[in-house]
Formats: sequence, C-alpha cells, structure tokens
Amino acid sequence: MELRHLRYFVAVAEEGSFLRAAGRLRVAQPALSKQIRDLEREVGVKLFERLPRGARVTRAGEQFLSNARSALESATRAVSTARRTDSASGLKFAHSDLYVYTPVLVKLLAAFRQACPETPLRVVRVNEVDQPAALREQRIDVAATFVATWPVPGLEALQLADCAVTGVLLPATHPLAAERRIRLRDLSDLVWLHPSQHTRPELYRALRTAL
Repeated sequence: MELRHLRYFVAVAEEGSFLRAAGRLRVAQPALSKQIRDLEREVGVKLFERLPRGARVTRAGEQFLSNARSALESATRAVSTARRTDSASGLKFAHSDLYVYTPVLVKLLAAFRQACPETPLRVVRVNEVDQPAALREQRIDVAATFVATWPVPGLEALQLADCAVTGVLLPATHPLAAERRIRLRDLSDLVWLHPSQHTRPELYRALRTAL
C-alpha cells in the first residue's frame, strides 16, 4: 500500500464518483478504478459500493476513510518537518550599508518572508570587497551590493535598482549651476567625498575611471 492509494481512496470517497475523482486527481478513470481494486484486495474488504451513478463508501470504508485522512495528514507533517529541519540554518542575506537602496531591500526582504515564512532569515553586514568570496565559499547566500559592470562574472545576479547618475547637486552660485548638461569630467577639479577603495572597490573604480 502506498500513499497514492490513500489519496485516490479519499478522493473517490469525497467526490462520490470515480469520474469526478479522476478529474480531480488528473488521472484516467480506468487507472483510478484499478488502483482502488488493488487497495480493496490488499485491505481484504470492500470499501465502495458501485452505484449506477457514482460510488458510496461501505461501513468498513467509513472507518478506513478516517484513518486514511489521518495517515495523509501525518505524511504531510513529516515532509514539512523534514524541510524545516533541512533549512534550519535559514537564508543569510549580506549587505554593505547601501542606505540609498534601503526601501528596495526592505520590500525584497518582506516579500521573501511572505513567500517563505518558515525559512529563518539572517541579515549580516559584509563589505563589498569580501562579498564575492563569501558567496563562492557559501558563507552567505545572497548579497546586495553595488556593481560597476553588468552582468557580474561568475555569479548569478539580479538588478534591483539602476544607480546611473542622473544629476548633480551644486551651490546656486557655482559657475556650472547654470549649465543644462554637466559631464563628470567637468567636475574633476572639485573635492569629492566618496567611499574608499577598501570598502567600496567597485564604486571607487567607477568614479576614478569617470573622473
């Protein structure tokens, strides 16, 4: 006896029809009928009364139905427990203080919790320079980071936000403030405040190349 025999039996009992049960299970009716006959042969009692229109469980079938449902519920719980145990370590999500993208990350993590409520989620801080190695060594599962080149060589990546420069803030009295378009190299003689090459190497290289 296998779990599919119990599922087939419960479906026929609940539908009161081999035809409707076959449609619900998406199996051919002759195959379903054979599985039920095999089950009755193994159990040693008649579980259904075959009627001109449909089927009705016998008294023995009613008792078997209760136990069959319990067995299927136990099997479902066993599978769920095994999956929770396997994912006990959860998902380790790394970031590198990308505060400008906080709204995007908050929505992403909220969607993950809704889709996988039983999977623990751990958020950790890992510098961008250390993230590629941490991913390859499986010390983290996912990382949110800035990348200057797309796609990312050797890693699967999903673009969450486009960080292309669309404008620049300048004092109203600055000579360039009146210009309609400004190139990055026009700003090369200004003092820039930017991340160091040790904490944000990709962003640092992108700025140095552009300037």
